[in-house]
Amino acid sequence: MRLKQIQDILDDPCLTIKEIHSVRWLSYFNALTTVFRTLDSILTYLAELHSTGKDLRASGLKKKVHK
Repeated sequence: MRLKQIQDILDDPCLTIKEIHSVRWLSYFNALTTVFRTLDSILTYLAELHSTGKDLRASGLKKKVHK
């Protein structure tokens, strides 16, 4: 399942994760706002990737987010 599909199921806004640019402070704000608004979808997506074995980095990312 893709992130957009999970966002639809969880009724989260369908936003894309923004790239951060070190010289633009607003890019940090926009990136963090997007993550905050779609956190449930992101965590569900990472859990699915980990459980299917498609991406081993997903488990580490999920653990870092839950700290």
